[in-house]
Amino acid sequence: MSQALHSLAKGIRRGEEESYHEREERRRREEEDKYRRELRGESSDRAKRELHVLARRKSESRSGRREEHETARSARYHAPEIRDPSLSHGEISRIYGHFAR
Repeated sequence: MSQALHSLAKGIRRGEEESYHEREERRRREEEDKYRRELRGESSDRAKRELHVLARRKSESRSGRREEHETARSARYHAPEIRDPSLSHGEISRIYGHFAR
């Protein structure tokens, strides 16, 4: 009986060691991949999101949508009666554009 328990415990320990080594190997590979991406100029997920936000803002500023949105938000703040969800930001901006200026 004690031999069986000893064998079982040894097998469990071996399984833990393997999973530990597998985790270490995966972590090492991830770090190497991250380092290679940085060397190639590829960015991390966070940096990609930041670039995406900057690109969207630049695009919005070209089309005027951001200004339209800011004007509508300002109009909703200054004139709380503008709660009609059917009004688009563009319509609110045209009607109440003076609030943002």
